[in-house]
Amino acid sequence: MRSWKQLSQRPAQAVKPRTLVEIWGKTRVLVERHKGILAYGTEEIVVGATFGMLRVTGQELRLCCMSREQLFISGRIEGVTLEGEE
Repeated sequence: MRSWKQLSQRPAQAVKPRTLVEIWGKTRVLVERHKGILAYGTEEIVVGATFGMLRVTGQELRLCCMSREQLFISGRIEGVTLEGEE
């Protein structure tokens, strides 16, 4: 087992920020560190992510708020699909 001193002396490695997805029940999805909206409709919203795409499907979907760092989707969420880049 390595001690804290050994670990703290290692050179710092850059950590790539990753998209974070939080699903709150069947009505809300929060996406942090997104790459923009790729498709938008009341039944499907597709968001660019560091791993590829995030597809949210449902009914009465809407983009409640969006900033450069995060976006918030609400409605009747039926599915959330993560699609990675090949």
